[in-house]
Amino acid sequence: MIPWRVVKRTLVLFAAILASCAPRGTPPPEADAGRQCLVALDRLGVAYQVAPVPAAAGSCEVDNPVRVSAAAIAWDQPGIVACRFAVILDRFAREDVTPLARQYFGETVAEMRNFGTYACRTTRGGHESLHAEGKAIDIASFILVDGTVISVERDWRAKGAKGRFLHAVALAACARFSLVLTPDADRDHFNHLHLDAGPYRSCGVRGP
Repeated sequence: MIPWRVVKRTLVLFAAILASCAPRGTPPPEADAGRQCLVALDRLGVAYQVAPVPAAAGSCEVDNPVRVSAAAIAWDQPGIVACRFAVILDRFAREDVTPLARQYFGETVAEMRNFGTYACRTTRGGHESLHAEGKAIDIASFILVDGTVISVERDWRAKGAKGRFLHAVALAACARFSLVLTPDADRDHFNHLHLDAGPYRSCGVRGP
């Protein structure tokens, strides 16, 4: 029988040999996932820049933050979001908003106006806002290529194509995002659609 001390020394030596053979500087899995997400944005044609959150943000952390200026549809102002949220926004614009604009107006959307994305703040209830994680956006209006403006504040309850389009967009968002808040939800959202990818699910849309 081989003495235990000999077996132990052999195991330690074997572990050391394996460690010496491992590639140095191997990035952690999350770093590799972050690079893959950026590659996905490039493949989709999203206009972005890698944008670290300001140091003054404190505890508000954004996973793999990017500063987006266009995701299938141009934005009126750029916004910082988590990379994976940018992918969702691009698919939402490409697969939901654009086809619905063609359906209701025979046009495509030239620009999406938003009130903001990343913001280091809490909700009125004291919970951390998904804006603080770069996983939320507030959409105010859509501008068609012919210059037609479809405003959440003005057109949400309007009769006709504009109101139906906004409701259809919001319902499509409910299938893609976790939380969708509209003028139907509360007074705080009288002028925009809040979309986020958080832990809670709710579709704040009633009939047009």
